[in-house]
Amino acid sequence: MVNVSPQESRNYRKEFNKLQNRSDYYRRKCAGRAVKLARINKVVEVGSISLATVVAGTLSAALSGFLPIQPVQMMAIVFSALIALLHAVTRTFFNPGEIVKLFYVAGEFLEIRERAGKGKLHCGIKSNAELCVEYDDLIAEYTALRRVYIEYIRTPSYYRHKRRRLRQLGGEFTELPPMKNKSRVS
Repeated sequence: MVNVSPQESRNYRKEFNKLQNRSDYYRRKCAGRAVKLARINKVVEVGSISLATVVAGTLSAALSGFLPIQPVQMMAIVFSALIALLHAVTRTFFNPGEIVKLFYVAGEFLEIRERAGKGKLHCGIKSNAELCVEYDDLIAEYTALRRVYIEYIRTPSYYRHKRRRLRQLGGEFTELPPMKNKSRVS
């Protein structure tokens, strides 16, 4: 067992605690934004599906002779334009791929937070060299992830697919990317 002075142990414990708090802050921010976007996306999708159902119902009622055709045609045109607008807005600003990316980033910040918590517990046990290497690795990973996150959040959604650094988040996300150093259980 390597002897670590109490002062050095407290300093590392303090630094690991700061890193744990900062990564938890960004994790909550990413997850909260993803949940908010998912809720808005769901509301817009339900609204457009409801309007499409109304259009289909009124058109079938007009074809059966239950309603006059002229006003129903005008209403169908207006509602169809509104549905197209809703889908254009939904696909541009509330892309499900972006929601998955934000949840993925929240998971990555959670991993950093948990590793910082473990590092904080090992402060009295590990040597200064081991703690320094572990802390430097965590800080480098945290800094890179935070830089990508800040660029992602500050970039308007219709430009996000053009940024190179955003590909670090896992590519185009047609499916969930594998977490680092972990195997997915089916």
